[in-house]
Amino acid sequence: MNLRKLFSATIIITRRKGKFTYGVNVRQLEDAEKLVTLFQGMTCQAYFTGGAGIAWSIGDFYRYHNDFDIAVFIDNLETLATHLKSKRFRLVKRYFITHISPWHDIQVMIDFNPRSFDQAKRDSTRLKGLIKGAPFRVIKRRYHLFDIFAWNKSKDGVLPIGHSNIIPWNDFYPATRISVTSNLFFLNIHHKKYIPQRTEREKIDYKRAGIKPVVQ
Repeated sequence: MNLRKLFSATIIITRRKGKFTYGVNVRQLEDAEKLVTLFQGMTCQAYFTGGAGIAWSIGDFYRYHNDFDIAVFIDNLETLATHLKSKRFRLVKRYFITHISPWHDIQVMIDFNPRSFDQAKRDSTRLKGLIKGAPFRVIKRRYHLFDIFAWNKSKDGVLPIGHSNIIPWNDFYPATRISVTSNLFFLNIHHKKYIPQRTEREKIDYKRAGIKPVVQ
């Protein structure tokens, strides 16, 4: 890391796991609603995906979620960065992460220029939206730090970076606007069957949503 990036780095402590309780569920719903509000006024669409996106799109959260996942098309990445800046958020990439306890991680984030995006590099799977604030702090709300995934478009469908399966357009759309004032959408739930399950939690998510994965 060069000196300029070092001085702009943000060191954060994040929770890596937790128990699902009534209070946690209320807080997750509050955070999800705040995330929807964050995307008010954006001039392109963004998609609430991942386990939390699945759960909320079928009715409610049923487990603990460490974070939220947002997807955009690669050609909208710069628009997203500009929008986040207007909302006092930053587009960052994770430079370093390590566990500091069974319950917490420490992460180092540095600013990311969307014009330098190279999908061949691992940067493509480390992008985050981070609320502006002190250079060292604890992140307590899921909408203060969320994962960002940039996806490719083709005539046949959508290719999430890091995966080999194309999501056909008829399983990607229709997308459902979460709020009339926000450009954050739920995707057609069947888009997830083209994304491999990597954890037991993801298998539970797919089963709860009635999603049958395609052969990998």
